[in-house]
Amino acid sequence: MLSLIKKPALLCVSALSAALLITALGACGKAEEKPAGDKTAKDAPSTNVERAALTVKLVQPSNAKVTRSILANGNVAAWQEASIGAELTARVESVSVQVGDKVRHYQELARFASDIAKAEHGQLVALEHEAEATYADAKQGAARARKLEQDGFMGAQMSSQYYTKEMTSKAQLEQTKAARLASDMRLQNAVVRANSDGIISRVDVVVGSLVSAGTPMFRLIQGGRLEWRAEVTSADLSAIKNGMRVTVDLGNGLTVAGRVRNVAPTVDLQTRAALVYVDLEPNAQARAGVYASGSIHTGEGEALLIPQSALVLRDGFSYAMKVGADKRVQQTVVQLGRRQGDMVEVLSGLKASDRVIATGGAFVSDGDMVNV
Repeated sequence: MLSLIKKPALLCVSALSAALLITALGACGKAEEKPAGDKTAKDAPSTNVERAALTVKLVQPSNAKVTRSILANGNVAAWQEASIGAELTARVESVSVQVGDKVRHYQELARFASDIAKAEHGQLVALEHEAEATYADAKQGAARARKLEQDGFMGAQMSSQYYTKEMTSKAQLEQTKAARLASDMRLQNAVVRANSDGIISRVDVVVGSLVSAGTPMFRLIQGGRLEWRAEVTSADLSAIKNGMRVTVDLGNGLTVAGRVRNVAPTVDLQTRAALVYVDLEPNAQARAGVYASGSIHTGEGEALLIPQSALVLRDGFSYAMKVGADKRVQQTVVQLGRRQGDMVEVLSGLKASDRVIATGGAFVSDGDMVNV
């Protein structure tokens, strides 16, 4: 009897335990189903705090004394280039110089074959001596006739024949002498010589070639003197004066100094540019024909400068990223002037008291907040 009663009691206890376990698990499931982000307004962070776009370094424009200059481009050319040609038609026997050689005034450059000219010259010298003898004899005869005529021993008709012979002989002598002088010049022209000190820039003749009179043979840069023909706009002409210092860039870090000699009186109608002629100092690196850039120094003055790195180029304009007291960026258009090394002259758009982003301005926009 007892065994029958105990079994139902155990079954009841087991059923109660299972019910309690199910209830507890249900409560846990409800707790897990609550969203993790479901917080009250009191626990949520504020979304009104603005973060800075970038941490930057600021720089102020500086007032400095600068050398003002006008930039230009142009050709380096010979100040004067002489053409040396043949004075007679002959065959070239020798050439003594080549391109680039420095020569002195009256130095031999080339020589023509002159054997025939020398033979003709000898004949003319002999004819001149013969004419001199004939004239001397005729002169003596005319002197005797003049004396006899004065003494009354010779008539006027006879004496006039002696006078005519004297004049004819004199004319023949002068004619022969002129021919001999022309032959002397031909012999001299058989040697081509430099007409001034300078540098040979071109040689158009070789040994053995037959050259006609008047044919150019050499070109000579007189005195080795070069000039820079700078092309400047008509707006810059008024600022350029004779004697101003000039620096011409030959490339590879090489420069040559010069002085403004003259400014062209006219402006090209097509390009609206004028030429400024600059005398260059002697420099072995300078070459005629080089196209070079340079600067004409027009004076000194005060300028407002900022670093090149502080500029931002956008939409074809130059900007400086100015930062105010509220640490906000103000994109400002600036008008630029000349460059001085890594600094740039600011003509308008900034004041000396302004602060601009030194580097990295391209990474911020107008109105952004930055950390300084």
